[in-house]
Amino acid sequence: MEATEHKAKVLFVDDERRVLTSMRAMFRRKYNVFLANSGAEAVELLDNEAVDVIVSDQRMPGMTGVEVLKTFKERAPDAMRILLTGYADQDAITASINEGEVFRYLTKPCPREMLEETISLAVTAARGSRAPVADAPTAPDETAVAASSTASTPSAPSPTAKTGAPRATGVPVLATPAPPPAIQLNHGDVELLVLSSDGALIGALGQALEDSHVIHAVQSVDEAAA
Repeated sequence: MEATEHKAKVLFVDDERRVLTSMRAMFRRKYNVFLANSGAEAVELLDNEAVDVIVSDQRMPGMTGVEVLKTFKERAPDAMRILLTGYADQDAITASINEGEVFRYLTKPCPREMLEETISLAVTAARGSRAPVADAPTAPDETAVAASSTASTPSAPSPTAKTGAPRATGVPVLATPAPPPAIQLNHGDVELLVLSSDGALIGALGQALEDSHVIHAVQSVDEAAA
């Protein structure tokens, strides 16, 4: 039971039952596999399960794969999203990047090794993105600070408070101030990632920005992810 609880949760969404059956057989030993026969069924599952990875087909009745992934982006942003498409549908791929922020998109039929590797990378990314949040220390809230300043019996200093300096009576110890907000960054500190094979476009962007921003130009989604 404990081993099962530690397995990553992977949700497969497809309107073809045989595809879902194949996915379960392929991945059930390594992951906790969940299946949804439609986009609506996948969204409903969100109420009960926090999945690590969702793999959705694009062409489905009701909700398309892009629409499903967009919903997951809004309601479960930590879940990695993978789009499967069996058509040369450039519009769907573009929409999945712009709206769904997919982790990867794969063309059907997809080789088993590629699908396994992509899901493994997605699981690692999903769990890695949650680790800093879980381990980060929590700064004291205003109620706790007020209580520490009025208590008659001194308490032990907070693990997140500064140490080594004398503490004045009745003066609370404050945490280190947060860094300045992003809006205070200089233009030169802003980096742009441009996904395009159009050299003229890249050159035009450089001229328009007058070298005030750092531009990283890539020609594929894999290069962008890297």
